[in-house]
Amino acid sequence: MIRQTFRALRLAAAFLQQWRTGGVPSHWLQESAQRFAEVFGLSVSVTGELPRSGLLVANHLGYMDIIALASVLPCRFVAKSDVADWPVFGAFARRAETIFVNRGKRSAVAAANLALAHSMEKSTGYCTVIFPEGTSSDGSRVLPFHSSLLQSADESQCPVTPLGIRYAMASADPGEVMAYHGEMTLVPHLWNLLRFRDLHITLHFGEPKILQQSRKVEAVRLQKEVAVLAGVAESVAIKIAEPAIFHLQSV
Repeated sequence: MIRQTFRALRLAAAFLQQWRTGGVPSHWLQESAQRFAEVFGLSVSVTGELPRSGLLVANHLGYMDIIALASVLPCRFVAKSDVADWPVFGAFARRAETIFVNRGKRSAVAAANLALAHSMEKSTGYCTVIFPEGTSSDGSRVLPFHSSLLQSADESQCPVTPLGIRYAMASADPGEVMAYHGEMTLVPHLWNLLRFRDLHITLHFGEPKILQQSRKVEAVRLQKEVAVLAGVAESVAIKIAEPAIFHLQSV
């Protein structure tokens, strides 16, 4: 309890300290993520070449993905609009110029694709990140990818880089402790996470490619590539339906 309280205070101090700083949003987020990773005791390993532009497509295990990825690479994320209203995290997401998708509007994906296209068009030295599973998991599998947010990359012919994210711990099951999924709630999950110091995330970057086939075909290909990079199996959907919006578990 004492350790958790101390580390929670350190995390709050890191939030306040970073909030007072400024700079380019993607670089500001990177510096913030590095500070948060230090508080969490998170170590991050990277394999493959870091992309510097285009779209980055990854599996999603929870909010620790953002900290790990942003700590090694300037980037911009896509998240559900609800995240904008989260205490503290929402303010950071807005300041980092996160692209929010409104789940209550049928036009949400079209609007998000316009924002993505603009982001990739003006991007210099940063990637735009989507989690096409549409939700998070415990990391034991990669869920089917929705293809909607691949439209902007298809039309702009920008490079798309697959990324496999893998969690590891020596003292506990990372799928239960580190991953944030299902019916978990943020504050209890975060409080429990602060008990541990042996958090490790490996980021496996694949080869960037220009999309050549239809979005749905490319979504299946990318799911398989990400699953291989993450070292897990991919789930197979009996029927693939295009959702009206994406439901991302974290920003």
